[in-house]
Amino acid sequence: DPAGNMNEIELVVRRGSGELAASLGASFYRIKRANLPADIRLTATVDDPDGKPLADARVTFTLSVPGINTITSDGVTDANGRAVWETTIPKGADPGGGYATILVRTDAFGRTTDRTPITITK
Repeated sequence: DPAGNMNEIELVVRRGSGELAASLGASFYRIKRANLPADIRLTATVDDPDGKPLADARVTFTLSVPGINTITSDGVTDANGRAVWETTIPKGADPGGGYATILVRTDAFGRTTDRTPITITK
């Protein structure tokens, strides 16, 4: 300014996609039928439109593989934007391709989904 006073400010800019984002990971994506039953861990990671982890998002997990009834469970993301579901793929699942999916719902940002293949091999 005209009096010679100086000031500094640090500005951090974080860029997001502008949309609610979710991704689904699994402890495995392929397993031999002979190794069933097997525990599987599904992890949903949710970010708000600014790219920050989103806490308290409602997540519905679904696991659908050939030969067994579809399994679902509900969860809520933690402070890191993660929700985890552990379940078992039982003996009796048939070889073939299936899916794990998530449906994420929020009051502020709407809904989004993601899915990943889960394959049972011979």
